[in-house]
Amino acid sequence: MRKLFAVLLLVLLFAGCKKADRTPINPIDQLPAATHTGANTLGCLIDGKPFAAYGKPSFLNEQGVSFQPAINTAWYIAGKVAYQHLIMNINYDSSISLPAIFEMSDNYPAGAELLNPTGGSSLITGNSDFKTDSVHKGTLTLQYYDGKIAAG
Repeated sequence: MRKLFAVLLLVLLFAGCKKADRTPINPIDQLPAATHTGANTLGCLIDGKPFAAYGKPSFLNEQGVSFQPAINTAWYIAGKVAYQHLIMNINYDSSISLPAIFEMSDNYPAGAELLNPTGGSSLITGNSDFKTDSVHKGTLTLQYYDGKIAAG
């Protein structure tokens, strides 16, 4: 009886095990898909790591995506997840033809910063660990804009 129990135990152990999939996930595949529906999603790579925000912020929940188009020809795009806050400013001119590529460098004409990139539990006061400048650059590609919805 002991041998039968030991054999059954071994069979159950091996039957329950499966080899882990160690295929690396491409960081860009972890970003939300671009839509033209106003789905309130924002995704980008920051220092090669994915950042994604979903939903619309409210009085009770400040996490989500904010987009303010063409205020004095400058866009303000923000995404907040937990304690991380991504802010982008883009000088947008309606005469730009799409698709358009914006170089994210200094704050003008386009720039970005990630506040509290480690996602710690305390809010920071104006310190940025990731901020675009003349040395640390990135790009934003705008493929669609209808006056309210931007995608790229």
